[in-house]
Amino acid sequence: MNTVVKIPDIGTEDAEVTEILVKIEDKIKVEQSLITVEGDKASMQIPSPISGIVKKIMVKIGDKVFSNQEIMLFEKLDNNDNLSSSNTLKKVKNELFDSKNKKPKQIYANALGILENAEIINIFVYEKNNISTNYPVLTIQDLKGTRKILSPESGTVKNISIKVGDKINSNTSLSQDQKKIILKQYFNIGIAVNTEQGLVVPIIFHADSKGIIEISQEISYIAEKARSGKLSAKDIKGGCFTISNLGGIGGKEFTPIINSPEVAILGVSQSSIQAIWNGNIFVPRLMLPLSLSYDHRVIDGVEGAKFINFLKNLISDIRLLTL
Repeated sequence: MNTVVKIPDIGTEDAEVTEILVKIEDKIKVEQSLITVEGDKASMQIPSPISGIVKKIMVKIGDKVFSNQEIMLFEKLDNNDNLSSSNTLKKVKNELFDSKNKKPKQIYANALGILENAEIINIFVYEKNNISTNYPVLTIQDLKGTRKILSPESGTVKNISIKVGDKINSNTSLSQDQKKIILKQYFNIGIAVNTEQGLVVPIIFHADSKGIIEISQEISYIAEKARSGKLSAKDIKGGCFTISNLGGIGGKEFTPIINSPEVAILGVSQSSIQAIWNGNIFVPRLMLPLSLSYDHRVIDGVEGAKFINFLKNLISDIRLLTL
């Protein structure tokens, strides 16, 4: 039995095929990478949703592809399908529920591609509905117009925290026409990562609700994901503020460039021991150069200076980071 393999939701209108990682008659396992595509800000590998033998490849290097586009034809391996389905279902369950607390996974606006002010026009799902990935869940009205929002996950709807007519304010950014300031109600921090394909900025979502250890672990995970070329478009969208750390490669100061549509970015350089005058004598102090770039259309200079002073006081006393 032959089955068509399609591009999953890649979170962008289209992407360019840069690599084809399999060939005709290759035996493919579930989640084995099939092709590499490159969008505006990231390169990602598209995994196989099933096991099978490649019978036809419908794309070539240089093609523009989009979500739900057919890319390959597989001859399914029936003996492995049940195992594959079982493993996939187990993975979905592990993603949707905490193994100890059975806590449902929360889906935030940015994960649905809602990055700016939006009004809920319609809701297509109800509590206890079982839905699949890419199932239509909402209609919204935002700066892009009226559009349907698809589910990024499969699973059972446990709770719906919005209603028709609600407006979702996704901290601060500029609208596409540069005439409006958009106030966001979450704190998603971008971390600049250097890869062989260039600089990318994956996001630590809802960083304000996470502890130091959790953030540290997530940075390590998403940085490795970036370097291995496995970021999805959703991993790099919805940031509020970016941090770029060049301390590992040296340098005293630099001017970080704002990652639009964000309005500020923090540059961290290499720390060093310096002689600091305390009023009586010079004493050795560990100094960390910080550089803050911000958009004056949104942030006043006084506010920028206050932020740097606040940050300086915070990291000067590590105890404050645990509060």
